[in-house]
Amino acid sequence: MKNVNRWGLLMVVCAGWACTKPQVELNLWQKAQVPNAAEITSLWMLDDSTGYATGGLSWEVGYLYSTRDGGFQWQQDTVVRHKMECVMADSAGHVYAVGQSGICWERPPGVGWIKYREDYRWHHSCFMTGADKGLIVSGESFGEGQVRVLGPEFFWQQDTILEFPNQLQSVWATDAQHWHACGLGWVIRSDDGGYSWERARVSDDFFSDVHFPDAQTGYICGHSGTILKTTDGGKEWRVIRKGGSIRPRLRRFNAIWFETPEKGWVAGANGLLWRTTDGGAHWSEIKEAPTNVDFAEVFVRNGRGWVCGTEGSIFVFEE
Repeated sequence: MKNVNRWGLLMVVCAGWACTKPQVELNLWQKAQVPNAAEITSLWMLDDSTGYATGGLSWEVGYLYSTRDGGFQWQQDTVVRHKMECVMADSAGHVYAVGQSGICWERPPGVGWIKYREDYRWHHSCFMTGADKGLIVSGESFGEGQVRVLGPEFFWQQDTILEFPNQLQSVWATDAQHWHACGLGWVIRSDDGGYSWERARVSDDFFSDVHFPDAQTGYICGHSGTILKTTDGGKEWRVIRKGGSIRPRLRRFNAIWFETPEKGWVAGANGLLWRTTDGGAHWSEIKEAPTNVDFAEVFVRNGRGWVCGTEGSIFVFEE
């Protein structure tokens, strides 16, 4: 019996060791100044100085923020009725944000936030390829997934609404024709501007985020720790990390971002912030990331990164 117990203990120790990631110490890790403690759900940097963020409390209040100093100090621009979930900018510098109750906003360069629509849908993500084309994905658990196609002549024209069986959580485009979305058990792709979609043969996770560093290479992460990769523009996806392993399963994966096809980041619950430099084959854990913050989004450009989450937290980092 003693030998059996020793072997059992050895297996547990080895399993725990296998889940431990090598740690990376960053050259810069600084907490930004944010005007309140509501969750920061998303951020997007237009350039090295100017950026925007969303946040709030579910069904209570929403916030829109901006920064002009590279993300070290943020100001509160607008307060809305419900939580805001996603912000992004197109190539012309127009900024869009979506959230609960279907509140959508645009901020053209030099102009304040403009209310677009309130349609009582929980919008989770948006992506705009320009002022004349965009998609919004939404949903609440089972039976509530939607894709809204905006355009094609101008952004404010809602062209098509498509229904899906489950919630959709994230959307990305490599150009105006090629779109990718994911959510509860679903990964889908469109080659005609969002009017028709093909489902990928993967389903075993709540897929929380999708990102393409180029037209052919893309990554998706799932809440239980799954990471998917494509190298053919989303026609086929392969599992490069299977979710549900011993320790990371308790640290939900929420966001993924790749600077290049090889170098990327994944962020999630309990301070999970990992980096890869070989296309997801191996991952290292960021030493400075605090375990008392659940990260919701990570954004990296020109060697500098920003990660945001609960407790009004935004951190600026550099390697």
